[in-house]
Amino acid sequence: MSQQLTDAIYTYLANTPADQRWGEGELFVNTELHESGTSGMLFLSTGALAHDGRDFLERALARVRHGFEQNEIPGFRGHLDDEPEQIWRHEDAEEQRKLLSLGIGLTLDRP
Repeated sequence: MSQQLTDAIYTYLANTPADQRWGEGELFVNTELHESGTSGMLFLSTGALAHDGRDFLERALARVRHGFEQNEIPGFRGHLDDEPEQIWRHEDAEEQRKLLSLGIGLTLDRP
């Protein structure tokens, strides 16, 4: 289910109208759900490491939050925590470069 949620969020973001976008640049989306399947973490990442990268992630996060609040993320209902748990720079082996990432708790409503 985690991959389905990741795909749904990515699709929602990809279909955002141009006037509501969070900026230019690559955005990576990943989710990890706990065994219950109703709570976990959302991770947003970008290759922009400077101050603009943090703003970029925070604007993308605001868009995802809006999607959950308005029930616009296809197949999923839920909400995000009030504040990100962490924002950090790291080397990503899969992308083979440094990324700036934001992690925030999420809770899905039971169907």
